[in-house]
This record gives sequence, structure tokens and C-alpha cells, in this order.
Amino acid sequence: MWLGSQWGLAPKIAWNPEHFFRFRKYWPYNGGVATDLLYHFLAPLLIAIAGNDGEFPRRVNAGGGLYIIDDGREIPDVFLMTVDYPSKFSVNLISVLTNDTPVPTRIYGQYGTIEIANDSDRAGRGGEMTLTATAIT
Repeated sequence: MWLGSQWGLAPKIAWNPEHFFRFRKYWPYNGGVATDLLYHFLAPLLIAIAGNDGEFPRRVNAGGGLYIIDDGREIPDVFLMTVDYPSKFSVNLISVLTNDTPVPTRIYGQYGTIEIANDSDRAGRGGEMTLTATAIT
């Protein structure tokens, strides 16, 4: 029932602890890192830029694949996406599941850059969110 077969959301399979505990690795239970983890970065940003009603992208380009982790998973271990919006801004989402160095969260503007760093990303434990703005002179 956990994997959704009761409601026709995924095919019914025999008990498999890998599918139960690591469901994020398989297409029937997950849309990949873009619909799972990266959306948590994207949603608040879009609300801040476009408001509660938001806007639909004008253009989306994505790529990636299963390049390194060969453990039977279906979800790519590398994912790159660029989304262009009608109000003239673009968002780049990057996920590389095979590297321990986090990709920095940055907002690049015409007159400066905002870097949003979570100390827990770097230290591997709970931390505070810090905001650093760099102006172009």
C-alpha cells in the first residue's frame, strides 16, 4: 500500500525492501530529483518573484542521466535544468548525487549576487541560514 498499488499509482510488486525504503530511486514512485527535492528550492523562489499565482515557464531545457551509480536505480544521478519565465528571469536547477560538495544556491542579478548558504550543507549537521549579497561596483 505504501508504494501506491492500491490506488493504481504504481504496479503491484512482491515485497522488496529496496523499493520500500529507497522508493526515490524508481520511476513508479518518484518523478526524479526535480519533482522531489529541487522543487523545495524552486517553489519559494517562484512565489517571491511571481507572487502566489505564479506563472508558467516559457521554455524548459533539461538533461542528465545515470552516469555513475549502477545499483539498479532508474532515477538519474545527474540532473540539470534551465527554466525561462515570461517575466524575463531564468532558473537553473542542478543535482549531482555522486558528489559530496553542495551546489551553492545563488541569485544572480544585474547589479549583484545573493548567495544563500545553509551551514548544515557544509557541516553535515544543523546550522543557520546565512545570506551574503555582493554588489557589482
